[in-house]
Amino acid sequence: MILLSLKKMKIAVAWLVPFFLFVPGISAAAEGGFVNPLYWDSLQDFIAAVLRAVVMIALPFITLAFVAVGFQFLFAQGSDTGIKNAKKNLLWAVIGALLVMGAWTIATLIAGTVVQLVK
Repeated sequence: MILLSLKKMKIAVAWLVPFFLFVPGISAAAEGGFVNPLYWDSLQDFIAAVLRAVVMIALPFITLAFVAVGFQFLFAQGSDTGIKNAKKNLLWAVIGALLVMGAWTIATLIAGTVVQLVK
């Protein structure tokens, strides 16, 4: 019996929380519009800033991955399995770096092209 009432309470909360979150926004839109809470004025600027932040966060990890792979080559000491493992990790480190840097480069190029087309 208690579990049933907890389920009903969870359902009620699930319906009421969005209601109380969106009703003030609807009334603000009716009174004169929203104020942009974001720092960026366009979606392209926002995406470029997010990808720039991802690159800034990922860059130290990429560097650490290359350093770790270098140490794997050193510690392999000519062992076939150790060198094979280090080569595999080097491949994945390069793929990860290319994915992160490539996403930022492609997004920047697309955003620049869209801005030129709009003007």
